Amino acid sequence: ERAEEVYKNLVALDADDRVAFGSLQDVRRRLGKFEELVEMLVERSERVQSRNERARLFAEIGRICAQETRDLDQALVAFTQAFCEDPSQTNIATEIERLASTRAEAWNEVLGSMTDAAQADAMPQEGKNALFLTAARF
Repeated sequence: ERAEEVYKNLVALDADDRVAFGSLQDVRRRLGKFEELVEMLVERSERVQSRNERARLFAEIGRICAQETRDLDQALVAFTQAFCEDPSQTNIATEIERLASTRAEAWNEVLGSMTDAAQADAMPQEGKNALFLTAARF
């Protein structure tokens, strides 16, 4: 508990300190504070500029939701967001397929999010192509 407080204060002082942020993640994971961990990762994803980094953060949220909290719906949302940020990550597409399975409503959500991301002006053309190709495969 004390280590968490120390790392939390360090991250508050310098939000870009990757060592303190990673250590805070580790401590919260060991303490089983998964909600706080997810919240922290979401906040971080809102601040980063890189699509790759946002994808990495959302994929981590997806793993936490799938493996630790067993919230498969939230895991699917997080993995979908990760894939929409970086459609070159085929391993994330595999997770989406596994989590959506045969649930039509889940697929509607996934494909809707992918279409929205592909139509966004900020998405590079190669990302748009990858999203549409993967959506067609799904």
